[in-house]
Amino acid sequence: MKIIKIIVILVVFSFLNGFAFANQSQEDFISELSLRTEFKAIIYEEKSSKSKQSYFEARIQPKVVVEINDSSNLVLEGDFRLDSENFAAGIINSMVESNERWAVNFKKAYFDWKGEKFSLKIGKQISDWSVTDTISPMDVLNPRDWMFLADWERVGISAFDLRFDEENYFLEIVAVPKFTASKLPKGRWEEDFPLGITAEEMVDENQFQYALRAGVNWREWDLTAAFYDGVSYNPYGLLNGAILELRYSKEKVYAFSALREIDRGYILKGELGYYDQDHGDNFWQYVVGIRKEFDGVFTPTDTLSILVQYANEKVVSSDESIVRVPDFRRDLNNSMLTRISYEKGAGSCWRLELEGTMNLDDGDYFVCPKIIYFKDYWQVEIGLQLVGGPQESFWGKYDKVNAFLANLILYF
Repeated sequence: MKIIKIIVILVVFSFLNGFAFANQSQEDFISELSLRTEFKAIIYEEKSSKSKQSYFEARIQPKVVVEINDSSNLVLEGDFRLDSENFAAGIINSMVESNERWAVNFKKAYFDWKGEKFSLKIGKQISDWSVTDTISPMDVLNPRDWMFLADWERVGISAFDLRFDEENYFLEIVAVPKFTASKLPKGRWEEDFPLGITAEEMVDENQFQYALRAGVNWREWDLTAAFYDGVSYNPYGLLNGAILELRYSKEKVYAFSALREIDRGYILKGELGYYDQDHGDNFWQYVVGIRKEFDGVFTPTDTLSILVQYANEKVVSSDESIVRVPDFRRDLNNSMLTRISYEKGAGSCWRLELEGTMNLDDGDYFVCPKIIYFKDYWQVEIGLQLVGGPQESFWGKYDKVNAFLANLILYF
């Protein structure tokens, strides 16, 4: 009953705010004002000792962009969430997030200045440097929220981001004064450790981090190189008696990406990265993929979009001094990943989506098909979450996460 009351309160709040946003006379300094409200339900196939058979979450994300002058803005994006498992608790008390979810939080909060060639962002922000999807050696700046592993998202960091843009190339430097830890899986996604061993996250890495990125358009190729000197967003294990301490290693990452559209609309994309870690393996990781949109497949106005990728790695040196814990950057090695969407077009309100991965060694898999119905200011998503494979494989060990998914999203 508690979650029902929460949802009712948030629905009322959303519509009242939406009405207020639509009817107020916005001042000139408000250049953008919006509200995204999401209600999520997960009904699991089997019971589990780790969590209830159903999970509900209500989330509100208001966004406001305040125009300071012609070249400067203040961007604020709130994040308020309540759930039936109390995974989100507490309120924001720092611009550096803790390793737990806050119920009241700022997803982004930064000052944004754009000049003729230079731009600057200062504050809590998300920097998505990925060219490939899901697995990306380029995308090393932001930690992850892995509480629901299959539905992960990036966590905002407090940073200074300076970028220089020319017609055919760009340069960028990002400085991060303090380390932000990832949010590790909870409930049915939480890792099982050996009997008698208790895992505790030890967040004590506060070193200064920075990243450099440069890109160029060369002979129709978009080429990018990046360097990161900081802390890994995935932990390693250090055994201390019966306590498995989960710590974060210092690392340097050298990464490269390439993107090009070739004949008939096929888009080639790839990334290559080398990870040099103080604690943990040193390894190369690579991802290659191809994307294509097909028009007029079944009807004159429909669109079928297909993305297929392959991810793998090559270990240069292994570190036997640590306890190996799941490394979510690397657990999809020798795997095929795909995203497919189909939209009828011509005023249709329906879309079909499919996301999946399969490991070519173990045959374990994750599949998430969805049916999406959307109108002007709302969207309904209904789907399934299915995993399978040998018990010792990556996806196979999550044998209690098969579920029915439902989302209601309201936009104002």
